[in-house]
Amino acid sequence: MPPAELPAPGTMESQLDNLCARLSHNLKWSCCSVVFLVVMSIFILSLCLTKSPDNVRCHVTEASLVTDSNLTIRITIRNPNGFYHVHHDHINFTAYYQNQTSGSLLNNASFSQGRKNETHLTPSFNGMQILRGGNDSDSRENYYDILVKFNMQDEYKRQLVPRTRHHRHLEYSCELKVPASSASSFNTTLCRYHNLDP
Repeated sequence: MPPAELPAPGTMESQLDNLCARLSHNLKWSCCSVVFLVVMSIFILSLCLTKSPDNVRCHVTEASLVTDSNLTIRITIRNPNGFYHVHHDHINFTAYYQNQTSGSLLNNASFSQGRKNETHLTPSFNGMQILRGGNDSDSRENYYDILVKFNMQDEYKRQLVPRTRHHRHLEYSCELKVPASSASSFNTTLCRYHNLDP
């Protein structure tokens, strides 16, 4: 059997150069990718740490007239923030029917919410003075237009370093169409807010 032919020295040097060039190119791209990821991570983290917290979001998911003068609602309060805890002081609820104050309730129990947390409250209003079966347009259309307002004094606290705190006083307005009878269903209603801070 004839001996195997060895590649010419020039050919081996050329292949080695090509291999080194490819390795150098791949290494350069890998270093660039790592640097890019590090820079983007620092940029995103800095945005998160300097961003002000979003206001809590409130929905009324249930509303019903238990009697002619007793309104019960269920409110979902959600903290949408991923970096902030929220502490709520007392909440003052007021219900209006036909532009008149029909009931009020002061919830003195403060509570806190963690990140991405939901809390459910079920305030009840007595003395609504709604006459079922009357001649008003609400009764004829099988629902009552009731406005519920509540204000909250909130403190947003970020647990990450540097720790910061934000204080806000917000009023929420919920325009409800409360069914006049159990034959109708209530549609979840988003509550709008405005800032009461000077």
